[in-house]
Amino acid sequence: MMNENAKSAAGAPKRTVKARPATATSRPRRRRPGRASSSPQELSRQRARKAPVPANSARTKRTVTAVSKVRTNADPDVLRRSQEKVSRPANKRVKPSVQQHTALPQKTVTECREKKIMSGILSALDENEKAPAAPAETVSKPDNGFVRPTMMTDYTVVSPAMLRGEEKRVSFGERPQTAQTPAPAPSHNTDILRKIAASEYLETKANAANAPSEEVRPDETDEISKISRSSARANTVICTTLIFGIGLALLFGPRNSGFINSENRLLAEKPEISAETLSDGTYFTGITNWYTDTVAVREDLKPFTNGFNKLFGITLDDVKITGDVATVKKETLETSANTTTTAVTLNTDFKTTTTAADGTTVSTTKKKKKKTEKVKEVEANADGEWMGSVIVAGKGKNVRAMSAFYGTFDMGALYAEAVNKYREDLDSRVNIFTLNMPNSAAYYVPQNLADQFTSQHDCIKNIGNNLQNVINVDVYDALDEHTDEYIYSRTDHHWQPLGAYYAAKVFAEKAQFDCPDLSTYETNKLENFVGTMYAYSDYDEELNKNPDTLIYHKPDNTDKLEVNYYDSYFSNCQYGGSLFFDYASGVNCYSVILGTDDEIAEIKTDVHNGRTLVIIKDSYGNALVPYLTHGFEKIYVCDFRFFDINMIDFIEQVGATDLLFAVSLQAAHTETNITIINNIRIQNASSDSQPANAPAEVVPDVQSEDTPQDNYDEDNYNYEEW
Repeated sequence: MMNENAKSAAGAPKRTVKARPATATSRPRRRRPGRASSSPQELSRQRARKAPVPANSARTKRTVTAVSKVRTNADPDVLRRSQEKVSRPANKRVKPSVQQHTALPQKTVTECREKKIMSGILSALDENEKAPAAPAETVSKPDNGFVRPTMMTDYTVVSPAMLRGEEKRVSFGERPQTAQTPAPAPSHNTDILRKIAASEYLETKANAANAPSEEVRPDETDEISKISRSSARANTVICTTLIFGIGLALLFGPRNSGFINSENRLLAEKPEISAETLSDGTYFTGITNWYTDTVAVREDLKPFTNGFNKLFGITLDDVKITGDVATVKKETLETSANTTTTAVTLNTDFKTTTTAADGTTVSTTKKKKKKTEKVKEVEANADGEWMGSVIVAGKGKNVRAMSAFYGTFDMGALYAEAVNKYREDLDSRVNIFTLNMPNSAAYYVPQNLADQFTSQHDCIKNIGNNLQNVINVDVYDALDEHTDEYIYSRTDHHWQPLGAYYAAKVFAEKAQFDCPDLSTYETNKLENFVGTMYAYSDYDEELNKNPDTLIYHKPDNTDKLEVNYYDSYFSNCQYGGSLFFDYASGVNCYSVILGTDDEIAEIKTDVHNGRTLVIIKDSYGNALVPYLTHGFEKIYVCDFRFFDINMIDFIEQVGATDLLFAVSLQAAHTETNITIINNIRIQNASSDSQPANAPAEVVPDVQSEDTPQDNYDEDNYNYEEW
């Protein structure tokens, strides 16, 4: 007989429990607390759950759970790859198969990076999952019926780049909350983020597994090492051979000697060895200079040296600058000073000159008594035509080298004072002119450098303002009107003869003589003229590749000219010379007119007007001479740098009616040249006791100890005068 409980159980409907199919991710079902286990196995599992759990067990379970969810939702390919790479050992951490990574380069680093990324993502998701649920946000519905979705208050942005380790996770903090908009719960997005993370992680692993291996075999490593060592030895041998080979070739190779055209000078000569030169050290200095100056293949090395030096120079657009370019203080010429000079009356009465028996024209006027002055010593071989810096502008056929100009008004006034002293020492009937030629920088210097240099036109005007009874021949504007013509050389510091012609026209107007039109002259050319600027610019190859053409003109009375050349003491005459030297070439093309500077040229023309012109000049003045042969009966050309007698005596000896200072503006603003111009006026002066109509005696530039010093009083001499 059944008890009441048994009956009740028998009468009740029987409960059917359906067994859960075993899956890869299923785990034992947990029973409610307090309920007895129906089997020993169940009791064992309960005891196991109460035991301490390893630190990574929860993470392993979450990993398996995440992969299981992906399997149920991912596409077949993702499911297949996950089944191949994930194993399910019981109570152990699930990790990818090691066999999948054996072919990967740096597999340990890659695996650790991927595990770290995946671990960080899942940890963030777990923290997000454990957050307490917040009350639903109350959202007001706008008039258009659209309800704005709420945002998560704390979440982690996950992207494929983050999964590959290319960028860090960016976590956004909590949004500012108000009483009307409480924070919503983030748990509804957790499953989506977990699926994305697992899918991207597995895809990255699959791509890495399919990548080709880049492992290098040991034998290949040895071969590469052998090649590297062989290359290093070969480079060492080549560099050592080049260094010592070039050094030995330069030291013992064939040496240059004699005159070098590109530099217009003689190379140093090998010194003679002797006991005296060895004892005083001059031999060692001389041999050093000789080795340096006559190095083998020096002409071929110039382009290389120029290219190397450009690395240390300054280049502004198409302008290259070498040397020291200093910013000068601008001087402003006062306008009132231009009106203070008085007009000079030109003397046209030339009947006071007579011709001596030997054909020399002498003056019959009484000489003025010369004042005693001391000749000031100057540096040897000072030519004054170069003042340091060189500017090279343009390219190709438009390339041009120019010398900088730093003249000051004080120096121009000093030059004018030297010329004024000639006015004081010469008869008032002698007309004195000064023509100072600007250099090419006055017209062609780039605008961005114009403020670096002095105004050459203002300096010419300043000289004129300081002259006394001397006519200033200002040719600046006349040249400025023809700057689009070939009036200056591009590779040389001189002007072209065409520029000298336009200057001669201005001088002819001032001196009142005839200067025929250029069409009456015979035009001649010298090609491939690379002038002095090539050397001054440290052998700039742009100048060497684009040479000048020197164009000079012969007057129509060339065959009627009688040209004689004297030495610097006006002796040892070389008769029957020519005004032109057509064989000039190379850097010396400019010397096609008059040939050289260190001789005194005497030119007798077919003109009979009683006028004799003495020209005191530097090399710029050479180009003027052919255009003056129709204006004077005689012309004497004297370079002040190579003149060894007294200039006042010489002027009176030849019976000069006109004196022209044809000095470049550069030289007229160089103290050395100004000193020389003043010295030749007073050096080796003749005695005042000579007859007025007798030629002056040439006194050598060496005086004996018994020679009187013209009552020179050293105590009363003013050393500050110059």
